[in-house]
Amino acid sequence: MSTNRLLTRRTFLQAEAGVASTLILREANAAEPLLIVVAKTSVLTAVSLQDLQRLYRGDINTLQGQRMFPLNHLPRSELREHFDQRVLGMNAEETARYWIDRRIRGQSGAPKSVPARLMAAVVAKLPNSIGYISAGSADAALTVLRVNGKLPGEPGYPIF
Repeated sequence: MSTNRLLTRRTFLQAEAGVASTLILREANAAEPLLIVVAKTSVLTAVSLQDLQRLYRGDINTLQGQRMFPLNHLPRSELREHFDQRVLGMNAEETARYWIDRRIRGQSGAPKSVPARLMAAVVAKLPNSIGYISAGSADAALTVLRVNGKLPGEPGYPIF
């Protein structure tokens, strides 16, 4: 009986590992662009890469006259590291040091972090929030912003 229980547990753990690795591979697919999204009710339709960088670094808090609430994925997640590298130009350690330095200086803190599975829902419901998702997570309640005048999939889209 204990052998059956062990096999059942082992089978379960192997299945969980398989699901987790599939999700990680899907999330980390570098060929898939990151989509910058806001709620469908937002008036924003575009953002420059520079303004996006300034917003996520805490240098500005408005876009087109609206106070914005940038949302990040959880630290060390593939999407967060990809975003930090492509938009902020920093790796995970540099990003962590950046926010620690800002806190020491009494400046604004890092954007709030949201689990990947909740990002689209939170952005859709929280007025003036902005976030980023993988292309496979697009939702009808969201507007995908143009970045530097380009939509994901168009030549020159800057966030792959």
